[in-house]
Amino acid sequence: MKKKIYSKKRFYSGISSLLLSLSLIIITGIKYSDMNIRMLKSCILGIVLFLFGIISIYRSLDYQYTKKDMQNNDERQKHISLKANNTTLKFTAAFCFFAIIFLKIAFTITKYEGYINILIGVGIVFNFLIISNIISYIYHNKRN
Repeated sequence: MKKKIYSKKRFYSGISSLLLSLSLIIITGIKYSDMNIRMLKSCILGIVLFLFGIISIYRSLDYQYTKKDMQNNDERQKHISLKANNTTLKFTAAFCFFAIIFLKIAFTITKYEGYINILIGVGIVFNFLIISNIISYIYHNKRN
């Protein structure tokens, strides 16, 4: 009976994990002739790698597990994207805030009116970021 491989990446990962575990156990047996803590650690790592390889191969051959893994990966990508967007918003707001402070200080020192034009533009962007953050928080708070 021939099984279909649904996730080739996971299948090859499982095969490589099996090969690594077998080579680790063989090298450990050759290198250490007496029983010590390093040999025990290497054997435990070999067994863990072997089990990981078996589980990876099994999950790559089962359609339902592969579908669930892809769905979990999609949710993980969405979560990472949301965190990145949130970090970008915070960074941009902090940059605008410090730019406003710097421009105010620069204007008071130099009295150059060109700084006011830049200050107004950065201030509008900063206010837009803060207001959009508040509006989106209220919107998502009511939705969930």
